[in-house]
Amino acid sequence: MTTRLFSPPYSAYAAIYDQIGQRAFGERLARVILQLLAARSIQPRSVLDLACGTGAATLTFACAGLRATGVDRSPQMLERAIEAARLSDAEVAFREGDITDPPLDSKVDLVTCLYDAVNYLDDDASVHRFLQGAYRALDDGGVLVFDLNTRSRLMSSWEQGLVLAANSPDLYVTYQSWFDKAIDASPLIMTAFVRSEDGRWDRFDEEHVERAWPIATIESWLREAGFRALETMGYIDSTGELLRPVSEDYGRVLFVAAR
Repeated sequence: MTTRLFSPPYSAYAAIYDQIGQRAFGERLARVILQLLAARSIQPRSVLDLACGTGAATLTFACAGLRATGVDRSPQMLERAIEAARLSDAEVAFREGDITDPPLDSKVDLVTCLYDAVNYLDDDASVHRFLQGAYRALDDGGVLVFDLNTRSRLMSSWEQGLVLAANSPDLYVTYQSWFDKAIDASPLIMTAFVRSEDGRWDRFDEEHVERAWPIATIESWLREAGFRALETMGYIDSTGELLRPVSEDYGRVLFVAAR
């Protein structure tokens, strides 16, 4: 029997990430965050964007006038982010690093970690390290904003079997996902076929695993880390609409907390 070989998450995927429309999520959510903070009379001047990926949110913050730093542990995603910054003439510092121990030269007013990156953390201790690292990175009065896929989404939307994510003359991508109650997490297998310049089809497979944490548990851990919770709300991916009051029935929730 042939064993399927998986590329590391967000390695081969980096080459097609923006191509299949993922960039729009980060750009929209960054704008929503700035509007949400402005409504509270919070005007951050600097941001540390953790798990920045190809830099969609990071560049949106930079274009809004913030001193922006993006951190990601995937060198392939960072290569795309650096190129996007060059093409947009944006001054952004990109660093390779992990969200649980972010590299930092100076404290910032805003820390973000978007597009369910926190769901990728392996266990409770990793979430605690992430929150503690974000707290250390923030100036007094600074704000942490991050989102999570809820257990409701992982047990429903990710329980659809096989999904066709992209289908074009040069690209074919599928997602196969399920919810594993034994680990309280949802594995997702991405299989992609990309046409090369000589007309051949190159294949890669990546496994992505997202873990579920209850909203109340995350809010409790925020307090333990020293944060003052400002608000937790639902978030609709396709429109950027914020839903109040928060509910475990929503697919994605957004946490906003102050140091």
